[in-house]
Amino acid sequence: LSAVLGVYGIGVLLGVLPGPDIIRHINLQGRRTIWRGGFQAFLSQPFFGFGPGNTGELIAPFVGEPYSGFDPHNSYLRVFVYGGFVGGVAYLLFIAKTLLDQLFVAADRFDAVTFALCAAVAVSMLFQGYTLFGISVTSMTAAAIFGYGIRVPISAPNPQPDGGARK
Repeated sequence: LSAVLGVYGIGVLLGVLPGPDIIRHINLQGRRTIWRGGFQAFLSQPFFGFGPGNTGELIAPFVGEPYSGFDPHNSYLRVFVYGGFVGGVAYLLFIAKTLLDQLFVAADRFDAVTFALCAAVAVSMLFQGYTLFGISVTSMTAAAIFGYGIRVPISAPNPQPDGGARK
């Protein structure tokens, strides 16, 4: 949900989607220009993207000075530039599914804290360039948090060697 709202908010900031005027007047210290350039870079290679590389160099032709060469500082946009529509949607689905699983299946305080941490990472990725697949400390920490958030059904092994049959 937060990933979807984040994408919507970015769309409003970029003027691509309708929304409240107050959002368009937020000062993001150049991010709006860089995000537009990233969006244009995505549109130039929309299906499978550019592949991994220096995002600042990939979006440089689409932004002017003084922001040429700057990283977009947005994990979701970075993944869409790298992986195109296919990679970007897969990334959003992974994040959304993990958040929804945590939200609706929370059974105890541990699950509630895990959801809060996953939500904080999802929101943080709107304004930071790290992804869940990087090798930086921030990326690995975020990946570990989301790793705890993944719900994998585990069946308990049968403790009786004969399959549970009583004699």
